[in-house]
Amino acid sequence: MRISVIVCCYNGAKYVEEQLSSIVNQTRMPDEIVINDDGSSDNTREILSKWKETTKVPVVLNFNTERLGYVKNFENALLRTTGDIIVFSDQDDFWYSNKLEIIEHEYKNDSSLDLIFTDADIVNSNLESKGYSLFESVGLNKRKISNINCGNAYQEFLKRNVVTGATMSIRKRVIELVTPFSAEWVHDAWISLIVSMVSKVKVLDQNLIKYRQHDFNQIGTTNNLSEKVKKALSTGDLSEKGAKQMVDLIEFINKKPGLNLSPFFQSKLEQKYLHFLKRTRLPKSLVKRIVPVFIELITLKYTFYSNGYKSALKDIIIIK
Repeated sequence: MRISVIVCCYNGAKYVEEQLSSIVNQTRMPDEIVINDDGSSDNTREILSKWKETTKVPVVLNFNTERLGYVKNFENALLRTTGDIIVFSDQDDFWYSNKLEIIEHEYKNDSSLDLIFTDADIVNSNLESKGYSLFESVGLNKRKISNINCGNAYQEFLKRNVVTGATMSIRKRVIELVTPFSAEWVHDAWISLIVSMVSKVKVLDQNLIKYRQHDFNQIGTTNNLSEKVKKALSTGDLSEKGAKQMVDLIEFINKKPGLNLSPFFQSKLEQKYLHFLKRTRLPKSLVKRIVPVFIELITLKYTFYSNGYKSALKDIIIIK
């Protein structure tokens, strides 16, 4: 079994070398590291070029001639891999030395398993613990973890994305099923939802990386309640984006050869799209929107396809 590691970079000079060192100092060494730089304007390219010459691990180093954005950059890197297992990595985190050993063991023990994601320690820019884990931050508790590992990953993923790409890995055979990525989606949410409807997903309740939080994170995390509320309110209405995402996903699945979803899953995707569509059409009047929100709530649409009562409350509070 060969393992490829993807590292995508953009202006990552401050942390990328430390991350790469943690990747090559594994108890189970990677067979290949594919690095894609998305047009960095700092000295990331120089660091990567010099580092490549110092490591014994085969490195595929690519410098994009034009910026792709981080989602398409990951897709570009993914298509360059040759391993049986592909492990995703951010440029600014730090891996514990047994990460690849544990991941490989899981795939070897279950040939039907196509995607794994794990927990992580949330740390500051100096890799010092912030006192909580990634799963705590995204609300992934023991009950939800058990539900995912019992074969119901799609139920959790339809509500919202709880898979962080920096902790994710997939089998090579998945690549053909999930590419090209939609521009409307984050790559980890796109991959994990599709895989959950056609194959087996496993979540490991283990912290295998240090997930670094700093001022330049593409997507950050917090465990502070007031910060979560502020973030939720500041994002405004996401239902329109959610509807566009579902249109993209449904069209992709309908046109993708070999991706034959059951009528059950097709219905689930359509119901999620209709739920977001209704949310985009809520009246501007606070009084008039209470009834349609309440109907979506009691029919469990918010429970199945959004973040429950929290999403319902947000739809009432935020006037579109």
